[in-house]
Amino acid sequence: MVFVVIGLFFIHPANLGNLTGSPAATPLFSRFNQGFGMVFYMFTGFSFLPIAASKMKNPEKMLPRALISVLLTAAGLYLVVQLTAIGVAGSGLAAANVPIAVAFSHFAGTVGYDLALMGMLISILGVALSVSFSTPLIASSLASEHQLLPRTLGRQNKRGVPLQSLILSVVICALFLLSGNYLFLASCIVFTSFVQYVPTIFAAIKLRHHSKLPVGFKLPGGLTIPVLALLVTMYLTLSFSVTLVLTGLGIFLVSALWYLYDDRDRKANGLERDISAKDRPF
Repeated sequence: MVFVVIGLFFIHPANLGNLTGSPAATPLFSRFNQGFGMVFYMFTGFSFLPIAASKMKNPEKMLPRALISVLLTAAGLYLVVQLTAIGVAGSGLAAANVPIAVAFSHFAGTVGYDLALMGMLISILGVALSVSFSTPLIASSLASEHQLLPRTLGRQNKRGVPLQSLILSVVICALFLLSGNYLFLASCIVFTSFVQYVPTIFAAIKLRHHSKLPVGFKLPGGLTIPVLALLVTMYLTLSFSVTLVLTGLGIFLVSALWYLYDDRDRKANGLERDISAKDRPF
């Protein structure tokens, strides 16, 4: 907000005169595909809002309003920040690794540059700390309660810490940090989000006529919204680089193989639970 409020007074209108580039440059459509993976990274967290639906009053009405209002607010803020940065720094942002900090330095010097970097570091650290707590717990739950991961990942020490899941998440995180730069890792997160959207869309189609589905969550227009969402998601997923798509497919293939292999173990556990339940006196 400080950057936008002060930067508005330092915008050069000429910098905003050619946002689409020259005709000889790469076509706008191709550049949109190249940049979309990075831009969508800013919107990856909003899909977690429905998790809090059970804590809301009248979630059938409040949840759609919350999703739409948060998305529009964030999109508006991002748009103002981008226009301010372009208006202040112009085409020089194309070669900048930290464009907001570079634009801030145009009118605030090193103070503005350092302030922007401090805000970035606080944001990244906050996400990292949050994920470092949630990821091992989610893995432990998938292993112990849903039998979707190896059982050893669900084991906890006397303090209730899923130590094996914690160690595995640290190792995987370290491997990814060594495998690519920040832009590649951000694109990986977006790609994973898109893949997760696909079963959500299929669930919306499957549960369309479910007798226990709340009326407020039934989408209008029949299959129109799910089909459009599926087509857009598939197109955007295929717009990523070949390296990223192949990496993602490899990870999901390994996950699928483990799921098929461990299915026998889940059936055995389910049978054991059924037998033990019948033997109980109450």
